[in-house]
Amino acid sequence: MTEQEDATVAVKEEIVLDSLVDVVAIRIVAAAASRPLTVRDLSIELKLPIASLYRKVHDLQAAGALVARRVRDSTTGKATCVYSAAVSSLHLEFGTPTPRYRVGFAPAETP
Repeated sequence: MTEQEDATVAVKEEIVLDSLVDVVAIRIVAAAASRPLTVRDLSIELKLPIASLYRKVHDLQAAGALVARRVRDSTTGKATCVYSAAVSSLHLEFGTPTPRYRVGFAPAETP
């Protein structure tokens, strides 16, 4: 990996880490890691209000922790977004003066 690629990965890790600093964000990404989910699915599964989830999902997608994909409902023909986790792991280490972390990214999906 080149120095520029290393720097890009480090910045991406920082952005994702910043987005995962609360329990709700972690629960959303964990749920979306098992299978693609709509915001409605997340609301039902996590027992959280759909309105508050839209903002969190948007922020997680902007940070690169979630990936959105448009799909069409085969019965209604209506388009909707499903979200998958872009993060597969998060490792934190606090035994040093400066905490160390490593973010594992899930393999990119092919359409």
